[in-house]
Amino acid sequence: MPLVGEIFFDKGFVFSDGDVGQKLFVVIYANPSLDLYLVLKTTSQQKRYPTVNSIGCHSKKLVYFLPSTIYKSLDRDTFIQLGEIFSYIPILRNNCVFLFTVCSHFIADLIMNA
Repeated sequence: MPLVGEIFFDKGFVFSDGDVGQKLFVVIYANPSLDLYLVLKTTSQQKRYPTVNSIGCHSKKLVYFLPSTIYKSLDRDTFIQLGEIFSYIPILRNNCVFLFTVCSHFIADLIMNA
């Protein structure tokens, strides 16, 4: 089961336009006894955040920036999108593959206190 702060990979994420692709999520709440997991989406599309270039929380943009130069397990600069929280019980059971943990509770604490 995923832990708070872990990043997981959904290989069959359905985007709002109906396309299916790959997506990384950060677990911000986990309650295995209730089978409840809350997550935040991420993106590597910097064009959405052209003025964000320093590590950390950018509250006006509702994003937390993780540069790949510091977080070596990320192959690209990654933006954790803080504007929406999702529950992904079906993904956790069906097509989720755990990749790695990035600073475990450290990232979740930073996001929750942003």
